[in-house]
Amino acid sequence: MSQNVYIGMTLKPWPILLDHYTQKIDGSSILKHGNSQPFDFREKIISCTKGDWSSRISAYNSTFGFVPEILKTHISDLEKIRNLRNRVGHSFGRDIDKSRNHGQIDVIPIEKLRRDKALWYQSLIYGVAKDIDRHLHVKHVGEYQTVNFYHNLLKRLPDSDHYKKHSVRVATLKKELGRFGAYSAGKNFCSGLIEYYEKL
Repeated sequence: MSQNVYIGMTLKPWPILLDHYTQKIDGSSILKHGNSQPFDFREKIISCTKGDWSSRISAYNSTFGFVPEILKTHISDLEKIRNLRNRVGHSFGRDIDKSRNHGQIDVIPIEKLRRDKALWYQSLIYGVAKDIDRHLHVKHVGEYQTVNFYHNLLKRLPDSDHYKKHSVRVATLKKELGRFGAYSAGKNFCSGLIEYYEKL
């Protein structure tokens, strides 16, 4: 999953984070009662996923009030990875500024990366992704995605008395989560989630 999608998915359950308040507004209410998205997450998403790592970390902290330790202790290494990625992506592993000099005849050497350094970078990237995932999933995303799944499922259900019964909706949600959801869920979980949604 891309950083942009994950940061945006994290902000939707708690849109009040955009105004630096506590978690008093539940994004599920906005999901249920409003078809349009009342907040523009684009600026927040871009500030957390673009630019140098110092500015990304600062934006992450101002948005979520916390930064995983691995980000704070590896800013320099993450910058090296970002610059390396840019050189590979934009100038085939050569110095970007020098490669823009089209009047130059000499072939610019390609930057080399030792295998052990590449493996270490890979390990660091995995650690960063894991710690961000742990923080955002546990503290912010929670069950919003499952509520969103049920919200969209309701739109597809026939408007009949049969499908308005709580027990039928529980069975339907359980079945659909098993088919398309990230995990299977029990009847008690599905029943509680539906009750929560209906009270919004």
